[in-house]
Amino acid sequence: MLSLIYLSLLIFQSLQIDQSKAIIIYFSRAGENYDVGVVSEGNTKMIVNYLEEVTDMPIYQIVPTTPYPEDYQETLNVVQAERSSNTRPTIKDPITDISKYDTILLGYPIWYTNIPNIVKTLLESLNLEGKTIYPFNTHGGSGVGNSISDIKTLAPKAIVKDGFALKGSYARTTDSHKDIRDWLNDKLDVQVSRGEINKIDFFKKSIFLTLLAFLFL
Repeated sequence: MLSLIYLSLLIFQSLQIDQSKAIIIYFSRAGENYDVGVVSEGNTKMIVNYLEEVTDMPIYQIVPTTPYPEDYQETLNVVQAERSSNTRPTIKDPITDISKYDTILLGYPIWYTNIPNIVKTLLESLNLEGKTIYPFNTHGGSGVGNSISDIKTLAPKAIVKDGFALKGSYARTTDSHKDIRDWLNDKLDVQVSRGEINKIDFFKKSIFLTLLAFLFL
């Protein structure tokens, strides 16, 4: 029986991504945001905060060399100008080498149905060939928008998975944590590393795989 449980755990672990070879990369803007007012941390950062609590992945934040305005309308004006001129804003302390990572969790807000141009800066600067990208985003009502096609265009040699989207105001609530856990568990096969509910999820999968082992032995 113990050997069966051990076998099931080995099978289960083989299905998971290796968190030591995964990284969370994100952009988020604080200040005045749609539907939430003035905030000290952006909506996408709220998802990242929870990911930091429940995974062991390193985190890199995309920080613009020139910060976006705190005022919401002023930021919209800057974003429109960037789009019109197809500008690539520069990144402060850019990450340049991700060769040791196989998997990227890429987070961003949706701006005018697209990924922010500063995220385009990052994607164009990295060698993403063979990398698996799991996009996640916050939005004001447009879901994933055109962001997945944006990423596929900018990283044609990467494997781009379906997007995970939360409305910005909802991402700021603890109710969103279940959605994030479900995304990690179901789409990435990542069992979060802390929390009783996740120990239960791990136990359930272990029992299921043990039963499978009985069928094949």
